[in-house]
Amino acid sequence: MKAFVLWCFAAFWPMSAFAGNIFGSLTESKQPIKGASVTVTCGSENYEGGTDADGAYSVRAEATGRCTFSVNYKDQTVETEVFSYNQPTRYDFDLVMEGGKYVLKKK
Repeated sequence: MKAFVLWCFAAFWPMSAFAGNIFGSLTESKQPIKGASVTVTCGSENYEGGTDADGAYSVRAEATGRCTFSVNYKDQTVETEVFSYNQPTRYDFDLVMEGGKYVLKKK
């Protein structure tokens, strides 16, 4: 019985380790955005991260459902809607200047 319980734990643990992970990349004019602050807000919970040298980010949001994805870049905060699921979810965005303000465009 112990062996079965340990096998179940080992088999399903890797899947739960990535639950709620929102990840992807941020670019501007096809160039990676490095050092931007990224926040995922689900209800009243905030989950924070940032982009690396390749523009990649990864934020673990414990909550699931509709969330707000925010990027703080060049003294502007840009937001869009994303969804957090019980499995890793990828969102790649391009920051585009429109009318003097940035907007997030899904790739």
